[in-house]
Amino acid sequence: HKFVGTFGPGYMHHAAMPPLYDRYWEPFWTACEERGIAIVVHAGFGTDQGKVFPVLEGMYNAVAQAAGTTESEAMFAHADAITMDSVNFFNEFLNHNVDSRRPMWQMMFGGVFDRHPNLKYVPTEIRMDWIPATLRHLDAIYDKNRADLPARRRPSEYWRSNCLVGASFIHKAEVEMRYEIGVETISFGRDYPHPESTWPHTREWLRDAFDGVPDDELRLMLGENAIRFFDLDRERLTEIARRIGPTIEEIHAGGEVRPDLIESFAMRGGYLKPAEGEDKLPMVNDLLRADLVGLGAGAG
Repeated sequence: HKFVGTFGPGYMHHAAMPPLYDRYWEPFWTACEERGIAIVVHAGFGTDQGKVFPVLEGMYNAVAQAAGTTESEAMFAHADAITMDSVNFFNEFLNHNVDSRRPMWQMMFGGVFDRHPNLKYVPTEIRMDWIPATLRHLDAIYDKNRADLPARRRPSEYWRSNCLVGASFIHKAEVEMRYEIGVETISFGRDYPHPESTWPHTREWLRDAFDGVPDDELRLMLGENAIRFFDLDRERLTEIARRIGPTIEEIHAGGEVRPDLIESFAMRGGYLKPAEGEDKLPMVNDLLRADLVGLGAGAG
C-alpha cells in the first residue's frame, strides 16, 4: 500500500511482550526493511495495555455530566469539569517519562541495525533536546560493555546511519542544538491541527525558530531529509510545495514575529524551554540497567 512508516511494536505494552532486542521480532524487522517501512516511536510508547482508556472514559463522563448532554459543543463549553488528576496523568504519560526513548537503545545495543542495515527508526513528538547527551551516555556504556553486546557499532553511529527525528513544533533551543543532533537527522513537524503545535501560526513559528539558519540547512530540516529518508516522491512534493509554500524567502524575510505570538508559542508548545541535556539520564539508567542485564551485559 506504499506506506513509509508504522508504529514500532510495544506502544501499548503487556507483561509478556518481548523487548525489541529479542529475536522474536526478527520477522517484523525483516518485513519492514524489505518494504522500506520506518519504525516510528511516538510519545506514550510503553504504556501498559488498558491503562489509558479508563482515564479517557472518566474525563468524558465528567464533562457529559457537567454539560447535561453528550452534544459536542455543549461538552466543549464544560471542559473545566476535567479533573487535575486526569490532566496530570496525561502530562506524565506524554511528557515526563523516558519510556518512549527505550526502543532506540534496545535496537542499537541489540544489534537490530547490524542484522537489518537498511531498517529505519523515527522517534517523533518526544522532543530532541535529550538526544546528544543520551547518545554520549550510550556510547560510553557501549565502550565499557562492547564485548558482551550484540551491537557492532556505537549508538551514535547508528543514529547517523539509520535514524531521523521528528522535530514536532521545534523549540528554539533545539534549533541551536542542530549540529549536536545532526542537521541531516532532523525533520520539522507541525502536528496539525493540535493547538499546542505550530498551527495556525506555522509561518511565524518557522520565521523565529530558524532565524539565521543557512538556506541549505533549512531545506534539509524542512523537507530534504524526509524525502531522502522515507524515499518520497520528490516531483509530487515539489508541486505541492510550490503551491502552498512557504518559500525560503518568506521564512528569512518575513520580518520580526510579534512578542505576543512568541509568548503564545512558549505557553502552548514549550517553545522557549531550555534544553533538557542530561537532566533525565538517571531515569534513563533505571531502564538501561534492566536492558543491559537482558542482553547479557550486566556490568553496565
